[in-house]
Amino acid sequence: MPSSLRASVRVLGPLRPDSIRNRILLFALIAALLPSVTTAWLAYRQNQRSIAERTDQDLRAASDQAWRELELWLRDRLHELRTFTGSYEVRENVGRAAGTPTSAGRITEYLESVVRSIPEYGRLFVTDPNGRLVANSGSGRASPDMPADWITTLRTAEQVVGEPAWDSLTREPRLTLAVPIRSGGTGQLIGVLGAEMRFRQVRSLLRSKTPGDQGRAYLITYDRRIVVASDSASAELMETTLSPAVAGLLFENQTRTVTYTGLGGEPVLGTLRRVPTLDWAVVAEIPTRVAYQQVRDVRNGALLILVALVLGIGLIAYRLGLLIVRPLDLLTRATGEVAKGDFTVDLPPAGGGEVGYLTQVFNDMVARLREKDAQVENAQETLRRQNVELERLSVTDGLTGLINRRRLMEVLVGEIERSKRMSHVCTVLMMDVDHFKRYNDAQGHQAGDDVLRGVGAVLREATREMDWSARYGGEEFFALLPETDAKEAGEVAERIRTKLRERIFVGGRVTLSIGMAQFPTHGESPETVIAAADAALYQAKADGRDRVVRAGGTKRGSGSQRGA
Repeated sequence: MPSSLRASVRVLGPLRPDSIRNRILLFALIAALLPSVTTAWLAYRQNQRSIAERTDQDLRAASDQAWRELELWLRDRLHELRTFTGSYEVRENVGRAAGTPTSAGRITEYLESVVRSIPEYGRLFVTDPNGRLVANSGSGRASPDMPADWITTLRTAEQVVGEPAWDSLTREPRLTLAVPIRSGGTGQLIGVLGAEMRFRQVRSLLRSKTPGDQGRAYLITYDRRIVVASDSASAELMETTLSPAVAGLLFENQTRTVTYTGLGGEPVLGTLRRVPTLDWAVVAEIPTRVAYQQVRDVRNGALLILVALVLGIGLIAYRLGLLIVRPLDLLTRATGEVAKGDFTVDLPPAGGGEVGYLTQVFNDMVARLREKDAQVENAQETLRRQNVELERLSVTDGLTGLINRRRLMEVLVGEIERSKRMSHVCTVLMMDVDHFKRYNDAQGHQAGDDVLRGVGAVLREATREMDWSARYGGEEFFALLPETDAKEAGEVAERIRTKLRERIFVGGRVTLSIGMAQFPTHGESPETVIAAADAALYQAKADGRDRVVRAGGTKRGSGSQRGA
């Protein structure tokens, strides 16, 4: 044999495929790589799908909640304006205001008092039936931002919503609303009450519904113009429009999550929900780099673990291969069982020497695999329990322990549908803590939280197990009483009101005003029943607080009005 060929054989000797060491090394690498790569790939794909589904749910939930609360905000503002049109100062003086400065002055004083008490209103104004301004709560624009035919529309309609505009005086967006002032006898239009609404509450609403720490929620008009965003509000922003391609994609796939280039120029995931009352839409979006960061972390972690596993198994197999000098049939069969996922394999002691040492190493490896498998099962069980707890927290108010508004609406919709099928009645109670802001300012937020917890405890004590009690928002609470008519519900409401008055809080007693409405007497849908109860609550407030008022004006009892 030539000397050069012999030299090549000596160099390649350790790499010969027929060596036992290399066979064991090759087998160990394959046995480790196949299940590891498969498991890592399946875990990566599962995590990718899970995160994508969760992101989709978060975006849809954010846009759904935002548009519902925006509708509620607009409905509340219009309800307030209609309430103001019934004021004596407005209705009795609007017809004489154009020719009598005294009448116009009375209306102006009334409008200014409303603006001082409700910061959401930037300006209130009253016009005659021809749209001429007769009273104004402040100096500013002589004519409102309204459509050209708004007066004609109000002769038959109950409201007109103007276009959003930037207020250069207050440096914030504004929206003009108008409702008719009609004669009590003939219903003829005798004037118009309008309001320029500030967007502070709307921006706060959008911020609360923003998906994630780096997400964004904003309002757009149907002509693609941006109104306000959760993270900014400016004249430049209101002059910005979405591109036709992006707007078309969002509107064509309403309530579905789509990928597009966001306002900042980077790819985002977003979803759109229309707000029909305003001809606007809510867009909730989050950068794709943020949404899929966890997927990338899982991928990188899996790759690192896989590389470490391959290196570790390869090193062990190489070291074992150096000591093995004979075939190990038993070990081969046992390794095959482990490769199939059976971690119960346990080889009997094989004595000393290389085989005994290899058997011991093999048994240790299988034991570690069993331990890891048990740890994975424990981790899965822990994750399941955490998911159950997260589900509970998602429908529970953290301060009072009552269900939250989201869960309440689900229950109310289901109960009304059940009541329709069974021809049953049910009653709802809308409750508000009297002068809570004053109490909070006087006693501090900790005392205010104690009051809210106290109200939650009273609701649990005074209602049945089949009833539902919820924190509706802020100091407002809600109770759903299935298969309960207004008479029985009135007794429950009176019990709630009385029990709360009996509690002693820091600074004295606290009272509740309660509005009550019955399905289907006062409404045939969740929205109408809530609106009826809300109107009754307003009546209870107007009548002096600390009382129960049934929708339609019926009152049940009242406590002392002292400080209520």
